[in-house]
Amino acid sequence: GGVEKDLERRPLDVLAYLLRHAGETVTKEELLEAAWPGMVTVDAVLTNAVAKLRKALNDDGQQIIVTQHRVGYRLMGPVHRKLIAVQPQSLNLKESQPVPGRDNFKLKRRLDLSRHSEVWLAEHGKTRERRVFKFSPDGLRLSALKREATLSRVLQDALGTDPAFVRVIDWQFDSAPYFLECEYGGQNWLDWAEAQGGLANVPQSRRLELMAQLCDAVAKAHSAGVLHKDLKPANCLIDDSGGAAVVRVTDFGAGRVDPERLQELGITQMGFTQTQAVNAASSTGTPLYMAPEVIAGQAPTTQSDVYSLGVMLYQMVVGDLRRPMAPGWERDVEDPLLQEDIRDAAQGHQAERISTARSLAERLRTLDVRRVQRDATLAAEARAIAAERALERTRARRPFVVAAIAALTLGLGVSVWFYQETARARNASARSLETVRIVNHFLNDELLAQANPAVAGKSDMTVREAVERAAGRIAPIFADRPDLAVAIRQTLGSAFLELDAFEQAETQWREALRVLADQQVDSSDPEMLQTRLKLAETLTHTSRFKEAAALIDEVEQMLGRQNDATFLRFEHARVAGQSKQLQGQFAAAAQLFERATDLAQGSSAVTTDSVLAIRHNRASSLSLSGRFDEADQAFKALLPEYVAYFGARHMRTLDLMGTHAQSLMQAGRDTEADAMYRQTIEGLESVLGQGHSTTLVARAEFASLQAKRGDFALAAETLESVADGFRKARGKDDLYTLITDVNLASALKLSGRSAEAEPMLRYAIRGIAVIMGAESPYARTAEYNLADVLIDIGRVDEAAAMFEQIPVDALKTTEPDANWDARFEWQRARIDWAQGRRDRAVERLKMVLVSLNPDSAVEQQMRAWAEQTLRSAESAARTGA
Repeated sequence: GGVEKDLERRPLDVLAYLLRHAGETVTKEELLEAAWPGMVTVDAVLTNAVAKLRKALNDDGQQIIVTQHRVGYRLMGPVHRKLIAVQPQSLNLKESQPVPGRDNFKLKRRLDLSRHSEVWLAEHGKTRERRVFKFSPDGLRLSALKREATLSRVLQDALGTDPAFVRVIDWQFDSAPYFLECEYGGQNWLDWAEAQGGLANVPQSRRLELMAQLCDAVAKAHSAGVLHKDLKPANCLIDDSGGAAVVRVTDFGAGRVDPERLQELGITQMGFTQTQAVNAASSTGTPLYMAPEVIAGQAPTTQSDVYSLGVMLYQMVVGDLRRPMAPGWERDVEDPLLQEDIRDAAQGHQAERISTARSLAERLRTLDVRRVQRDATLAAEARAIAAERALERTRARRPFVVAAIAALTLGLGVSVWFYQETARARNASARSLETVRIVNHFLNDELLAQANPAVAGKSDMTVREAVERAAGRIAPIFADRPDLAVAIRQTLGSAFLELDAFEQAETQWREALRVLADQQVDSSDPEMLQTRLKLAETLTHTSRFKEAAALIDEVEQMLGRQNDATFLRFEHARVAGQSKQLQGQFAAAAQLFERATDLAQGSSAVTTDSVLAIRHNRASSLSLSGRFDEADQAFKALLPEYVAYFGARHMRTLDLMGTHAQSLMQAGRDTEADAMYRQTIEGLESVLGQGHSTTLVARAEFASLQAKRGDFALAAETLESVADGFRKARGKDDLYTLITDVNLASALKLSGRSAEAEPMLRYAIRGIAVIMGAESPYARTAEYNLADVLIDIGRVDEAAAMFEQIPVDALKTTEPDANWDARFEWQRARIDWAQGRRDRAVERLKMVLVSLNPDSAVEQQMRAWAEQTLRSAESAARTGA
């Protein structure tokens, strides 16, 4: 009726949506999403908004907004549409006039003009200092200016005065004209390219370095919790006034930040509503550079910014910052590695996109090394194909051996070249050609040739035998190139470690250390420290913990004197954590693995598979230290990443599943654990064989689940097979073998074969004490089992003396879900009963019955004995016997 009415924002949003769909039935869900996007609400908020809207429209009879029962609402009546042209206000700014409110600065040049904003370069009249002023004449861009000021503060508080970002110096948000005052960061990429006579005139190597710098800057912003959301050439600057070009990122007016981060820093959410800070389905950004998921209305993530970087990388490679990335773009990019980088960064499916801006920067900076690695890989693949064809002609081949040796060959080629390019930083072309010749000779004539029966003299050569033969030829082949000898030995050491050939692995590490020492390499040299850590890792696998600890401590002292050694600190934490975990010190291991995980984020040298492995170790240590919920979340997050990176049937993926199954079992989720164990063991036996340590460990853990369910005879049968496998693979005095014997003895005892368990336990106790010390949790667990067996076979006094020497807390670390206090009290009751102290035994058993776990088969066996004993005592009391 021509009367103006005031409306709150939500009812106004509801009206706007109803107007756009006049005459249609609109569901409650649609209206809630339109007016409260991404927010958790109740139906009452919509009902209240509609009631306020009806009041403003004088719609008491509900003739305008009609309720559709259980569905939503419908706007009735005629709706007229009229286009109203809103003319933006103008400040009528001109060159050389003073900046409004900053009289010392004079406008020099307009940099940008849009519907509701103007951007000007200004210069101080005396100092000639340059500043950039962003004006909002009518206030319609005020919120964007406020957001930019807020995010600048977040970046500065998190990163200091980092040159990668244009610093906001001041602002004027109280009255028009509103503006933001920033430092001058250089020309935007479009203007800079034009000043060079076109981007194509700039060498590609320089263009890629600028892109790498941009990726670094974006990665820093992400580390501070800030998304840009509008990355494009116009918002990226180049300052080459100081000689070397410096890339800066500007215009965070469309950005977002976690509001908790703002609270943590004590920063006012200027320019943000609560929803804007976290959410949202914001369509701000430039469509050419927007990720598909953002265009579709999903909340932006760091990977959305990575998509923008991918599009810009394409433009930088083709030398045109205005060219859209259309289908068939690959034809414009000759380099297959750059094709791969662009495709992975600008991947339409978010799950397949490069995860971080830092990863993209690392790819670009290692492009030359990757080319060499790729050439070596292709050459090795060609040799592998040629060798396989030769073997086919002999009709006496082992295909899986050829494939495995070829895979090892590829690993050697990559490792040697990575070593050549990064560890030693040699870059002389003539020497590189000589390196190619030497390495190719070793790979082709010494390693891969072992798969050929005509060379090896046998048709069933195993991978291990082939590697052992090749290892014996390192010294003469690389006599004049000790640097390559070290790299080859390091790679073979890792190969032997994966093959469970620990003695041979140790030999390679020690030989590498000897060559480094002969070359008078300083003891604190990174290569020397890395090799010591690998030797320490090998020693832990053979249970020589004291020797390993000495090396680990030695490396730690050396690292204390180095400023920039993030990768080595990561390796140190990883190896030290493994050592602690193998010794049963799970809480300490968890801390070390958490430290390694944090360090990995700060080192581009840490590979993706290393990061995944350390997160696997951390999840395992969380489970073993009793933090089951945290462990379960960690395992669930890791599994899809393992499958994506390694494949569903890879040994590492299967090993992860086995560890998760163990965690589920310890948490009491036995049905889930059973299914996962069976799937894991089937896969490991298929991929690695029944005798591999990883397969044996999975089967041993499955036996623990069998025992937990009360299938003691079946558990004993499984463990007998596992123990036999460990004896063959690692020897009778290896820690894995000894611990398996302890578990086997426990299963034998529980299935009524205590006499067989006693000698097995005595041997295991002595062996574990030699390796880990008599006070170690594993040694104490073996002593508990022996004392338990001794009571069964009638040697009660000896058992009583042993129980007095065993600290309960030591056992809680090896089996955290067991009720050890109740178990010890039950054992004392058995001793009292056997030694004639029947009344005290009865009192102990009554207390024990309250504490025993009904879900534990072992403790239920204890309960059955306790109840039977109490019935016997009651019967004796009634009869006077």
